[in-house]
Amino acid sequence: MVKRDIIAMAAKNLMRRKGRTFLTMLGVLIGTTSIVVMVSLGIGLQQSQQKMYEQWGSLNEIEVNRSYSHGDDEENIVVLDDDALEYFQSLEGVTAVIPMASISADTATCGKLQGWLEVYGIKPEDMVTKNMQVGQGRLLQDGDIVNVDVSTIYKGYFSDSSRMFMLGNVAPETRKLVQVARECIDIGLEQVKPWHFLGDMAQAINDHAQANGYSIVREIGGHGVGLEFHEDPFVSYVTRKGTEMLMVPGMV
Repeated sequence: MVKRDIIAMAAKNLMRRKGRTFLTMLGVLIGTTSIVVMVSLGIGLQQSQQKMYEQWGSLNEIEVNRSYSHGDDEENIVVLDDDALEYFQSLEGVTAVIPMASISADTATCGKLQGWLEVYGIKPEDMVTKNMQVGQGRLLQDGDIVNVDVSTIYKGYFSDSSRMFMLGNVAPETRKLVQVARECIDIGLEQVKPWHFLGDMAQAINDHAQANGYSIVREIGGHGVGLEFHEDPFVSYVTRKGTEMLMVPGMV
């Protein structure tokens, strides 16, 4: 065998080896790509299936609503009361029974202006089971006092009102504060009459608060009622009798 034949045979073997290497790499590439595609399809199908199940609702929760039917079957309707809740809790496999109250109502109807309010009530201890958290602030506790402001719009005029609520076992000093504040309102309203001054109301409120050991915050007061929220005048509770605006018939 001459050198030329040896070189030719070596070249052929080299080309064959390169071909086998290329085919091996191509097979690995195709196999890897197939695995990646199959895994991606599996993950996508799993996520799609999970979203579909989520749209159906929880698979381990059953929502029971009151019946709104009317007719001959009204006598057989089961009322969702405490006895019904105890029955649900006694069923095998039930881990928690969470009563929730829902209230929907018109909040304001004045010409073309209308508001809609939907409120859900749930016991604080049941929020953990529902994986609920308070967005801001904290949960109300026994002994708290809560002031609720409510405003309505009637014929274009903005009103403003508030009510204080005492929750559970309120401390005596806190209860006294709420009581004296209520008394200040009543005493002040006795001075709201034609030809009296706003200062007459302010001094009556201030005197009663100080007589019970309290003081008035000078920067906080009432305001006028008008076509916008919180209009003038500012109604102080620390001015003296015979001062400030004169109240005349027809004022609101």
